[in-house]
Amino acid sequence: MTFADPLDRPPSKRNSAVNAWLRLVRLPNLLTVPGDAVAGYVLSIGASAEFSAPVLWAAAAGLIFYVAGLILNDLADVDEDRRNRPDRPIAAGLISTRAAWRAALAALGLGLVFCSASGWRCLAAGCALAVAVAAYNFLPRSGILPIILLGACRALNVGLGIASAGAGNAAAWIGAGMVGLYVAALSLPARGELSGERPGFSAWLPMAALLTGGAALVLAGDVSESAAARAAVPFLVAVGLSGAAARQLCRGPRSAAPAAVGSLIGALMPLQSALILASGGHGFAVAAAIAVMLAWPANRLLARAFAPS
Repeated sequence: MTFADPLDRPPSKRNSAVNAWLRLVRLPNLLTVPGDAVAGYVLSIGASAEFSAPVLWAAAAGLIFYVAGLILNDLADVDEDRRNRPDRPIAAGLISTRAAWRAALAALGLGLVFCSASGWRCLAAGCALAVAVAAYNFLPRSGILPIILLGACRALNVGLGIASAGAGNAAAWIGAGMVGLYVAALSLPARGELSGERPGFSAWLPMAALLTGGAALVLAGDVSESAAARAAVPFLVAVGLSGAAARQLCRGPRSAAPAAVGSLIGALMPLQSALILASGGHGFAVAAAIAVMLAWPANRLLARAFAPS
């Protein structure tokens, strides 16, 4: 008995399979992930931050954990997707549940391997993140618990970078909390994406989370005036994007809600760039902040072809 090599499939089927996996992992969103760990790392070290292998492993681990979480999310929601989102890859039968489970578990395992390469602290943070990812996807989705867990997943992603630096400081922990609070806040207006309901006041919560976190970082994070000035531009970009998305959610056509939610997710990149620059670092920090900002237009371009939410 022989098995056909995947490369022997007709090009249309190969392309369809690749497209299904890219849709499953929400390709545009992947660009929003590595900046979390980099921000946690440089904020922990401060102005003397330079590139090191541990931060690379931490960023890679965060990305692969994110992929695992997205696959688990579709697995957990497959029955609902069959009713309300039948075009999702697993619900549509384009990817089997067996293949999706294998990919998700392999990604979780690989994420822990990457964490171990960054050190035992990062491995401990990775274990906490893996538990949070599983809890978010498989515990009951009612009430405030899923909102807290979603924010915790993203804060722990920043925590991978903090752990890769060896230890955190006030600025790093505030930065992690800021990212987590922002993601938790954007999950509220995102809930109305399917129902078509206007989110009302909750649409403005992501911007409020940014402003609150920014004030806390400046007041309690021991950020120098020069670092705060450098971070101001990308931070204001993030605030502006969140405000524009809130306005679109509240006043725009309901069909525009997915694009507005995608814009809120994309605003994580200027936020990460601001946090990186707030460290006061030069060289690596500046290069990383620029790279994260350059990924933002790529995220917006990819969002035209692959739904980010």
